[in-house]
Amino acid sequence: LNAISESPTIWLPHYIGYSGSLILTLGVLLAIAYLALKFGKNSEPFTAQSIPFSSISLSLRRLINERWSPIATGALVGVIGVVAYLRIEPLGVTRQISTTTRTWMANRELGSDTIFGLDRMAGCIAVVSETITNNGWLILGIVGASLAAAIAGNRFKITRLTPRNTATALIGGVLLGWSSMIALGCTIGVLLSGTQAFALSGWVFFIFALLGTWVGLKLRFHKS
Repeated sequence: LNAISESPTIWLPHYIGYSGSLILTLGVLLAIAYLALKFGKNSEPFTAQSIPFSSISLSLRRLINERWSPIATGALVGVIGVVAYLRIEPLGVTRQISTTTRTWMANRELGSDTIFGLDRMAGCIAVVSETITNNGWLILGIVGASLAAAIAGNRFKITRLTPRNTATALIGGVLLGWSSMIALGCTIGVLLSGTQAFALSGWVFFIFALLGTWVGLKLRFHKS
């Protein structure tokens, strides 16, 4: 807690200005896109064969059933992130979860009154509150919309529980939750919103999230 509270917040515009931060960010993103397109392997095609427009119902079925282009989805996420940043606060996922946990602990006089770092992080701030925050509604919307899209696209399937996939999911969830807290955010709050706001922490989180994902895939933790 002391290390987090005393750690400096490295914001790129403070050192290289807004223009330099934008150029550097776009340059890194272009490099990542180039590497992904050159060396990446897709498990299934992103788009099906082009079919002339015939009806609204067919277009809606294709919209739900077929996999979207990563360029289109990335652009949409970027637009949503910008609107959220300007309208309310940076996007984040852990705020409502940590707020609910902190409220539950506070009502039972457990834990510390002050959680260094988390009490100042806009997208992931953990405060004692009995209401659902804007971040909480975002989480409910993501889960609800994902479930609806999966069911509508015939992609929803209940996976059989095994000791291996249960253990890896539980351990992975705990590690991801812990790492998100000490990184003052999550894959959305730090990675997406952090890089959008030119925070160096977003790129540090990205490197280690990518490394952890690569190790997990190599060790086949995702297989049951």
